[in-house]
Amino acid sequence: WEVVVETSDVPGAGTGAGVWLTLYGRRQDTGITSSGPHALGQPGDEGFMQGKTATHQIQVSDIGEVVKARLDQDGRGDFPAWHVRSLSLRDLDTQQSIAWPLNRWLAHDEDDGQTCREMAAVQEEEEEMPVLKYYVAVHTGTGKEAGTSAHAHITVYGDHGDTGARPLRDSL
Repeated sequence: WEVVVETSDVPGAGTGAGVWLTLYGRRQDTGITSSGPHALGQPGDEGFMQGKTATHQIQVSDIGEVVKARLDQDGRGDFPAWHVRSLSLRDLDTQQSIAWPLNRWLAHDEDDGQTCREMAAVQEEEEEMPVLKYYVAVHTGTGKEAGTSAHAHITVYGDHGDTGARPLRDSL
């Protein structure tokens, strides 16, 4: 696959973080499957700077018909916040193309605080699946050293794939 990511030209849009792409597909024999995360370049890649376009090629196993893509940044580096204008994919074997306008931040301190975005690959005759918001309650025990300063994550699995590792950061 050829992957093209356009970084917006809004102030501070570029990122020095590591960038990852996961494709999800539907196969008749196995159902929903993923390509696993693919690193797009290296942290600090010039293509992810403000107003730039990054083009990469990734090798993906047979995942069937693409049903969604997940674009992540790892939140590392001196300037991890990232505003993405668009993502497009082209299967180099079939020439099938999929494009998504994003115009969203992937950043802990911007927009909704998420560092990843999922985009459904919707065919004209299909209805896009709704985005659901879940509230997760984590109760820490009262025993000695029960707490942690580690970065905790959760992944929710379902019939249409998974959410990927999402950081547990906020308290109500």
